[in-house]
Parts: sequence; structure tokens; C-alpha cells
Amino acid sequence: MLPPERTYAEFPSPVDGIRCTWERRSQAGDRPLIVPDGCVDLIWFSDGRLEAAGPDTAARQAVTLGPLEMVGVRLAPSAARRVSAIPVGELCDQQPHVAALGASWLEAAHVLTGHDPNGAMPARRKMLADLTVRAMRPAEDGLVLAAVQVLEASPGIKVGDLAVGLGVGVRQLHRRFVDEVGYGPKTLARVIRVGRLVDVAATVPDLASLSSAAGFASQAHMCDEVRALTTLTPVRFLEERRGPSYVGSLL
Repeated sequence: MLPPERTYAEFPSPVDGIRCTWERRSQAGDRPLIVPDGCVDLIWFSDGRLEAAGPDTAARQAVTLGPLEMVGVRLAPSAARRVSAIPVGELCDQQPHVAALGASWLEAAHVLTGHDPNGAMPARRKMLADLTVRAMRPAEDGLVLAAVQVLEASPGIKVGDLAVGLGVGVRQLHRRFVDEVGYGPKTLARVIRVGRLVDVAATVPDLASLSSAAGFASQAHMCDEVRALTTLTPVRFLEERRGPSYVGSLL
């Protein structure tokens, strides 16, 4: 349950492909900064909307027009294709109704519209997660999944080396990434490195060490990449992510 003083909380999921579920409470005038994370979010709003937030390619600021509660399911990179009838690349920087993902989600929308969107958030979050699990197909492209795992473990790897290690060409790897993840491996590597800053910052004492630990070539490289993806300096980005209103990649 989301405490009154918190605006956003994540909850771990045991389901392969679901990074987490989450709850958010927003007020009119909220302007959260949404930073690319390579994920797709399925979101159920208290006004009844049910939407799929595709992978973002750049930071953006959302504006909340009125009080809202929302629950969501965050699909890890490459997992969204398991619940979508369309290539994930078609969802980049888009937030359509979930029916855009295919007929199974149109049916899911009918199920959810029969329940009170203003009910308890934990119950609604579980309902959305259960529908997501039922919609998930087995992973079809093991190569992309393996590539994502390599990038998450070694975000500084060069795409050419990644492709060679997987036994495919760079163009073929890029094409399959766009279908499964939404954008190419080079972009995902950039996103992973920036996101990794949050994970390592608590134990790394200075910016130079932080850049190396997160997989950047240098501190200057880190500063350029963080500003390009978040519009913020690394220090400001980390301050934002430690604040009580942090919302990750959500609307």
C-alpha cells in the first residue's frame, strides 16, 4: 500500500519479464520528468484509462491536470513483444490505449472497465499484473533476450563486439532489437548506463569512479550521455532520483 506521504512506489515481481509493478498518486500541476529506461509500462488510471507507454527515446516532462491514482506493470526490455501483436518499435514515444497491442488487450480492457478504477490500488495493481501474465507468450527471440542480458551485465560493450559474440551481423541485430525492444542495442546500452548510475551511486564516492562503475568510457562521456538522455547533469539527475516524488519512466 502506498503511504500517504509517498507519491510513487515499486513492488518486485517474481514473473520473468516483469521488472516490477507500481503505484503512483499525483496531483494537479505535477510535472514529473520521464527518463528513458527501455521498458514498456501498462498503466491503469483512476479515471478509467488503460494505456501502454512505449519506450521513450528522450526525456520528457508530463503534466497532470487533476488528482489521479494509477497502477502499472513495467515490462523489461524485450518482454513487451511477448504481450504485443505489433513490433515494439511502433510504440516508441507513444502512449496508446492497450487495445493497440492486439485483440487480447481489448478483451482485458473490457474486464478492467467492469471494475472500480478508484478501488484500492494494491487490488487493482494485482488485477492488472494477473491480466498481463495471462497475455504473455513464451519468448520468441532468444537472441535479443541474450543480447539484453549481456548489455545489462556489461553496458560498456561495443555493439560490434556484442554482435560478433552472438554470431550475427550488426544490422541484423539492430533490426531484431527494434522489433523486440523498440530501439537498437546502442541506444539501449546508453539507457542502461544512465540507469545504472542510480544503482552504483550509493557505494561509489566520486564522479570519476562512478562513470567507470556505470560503464562509461570517461567522466566526460558520462556527463554528455546523462545530459542527452535526461536534460540534467549527473549530480542533478541523481538528486532527482533520490527524491520522494521520483516516478521513473511513468506518466
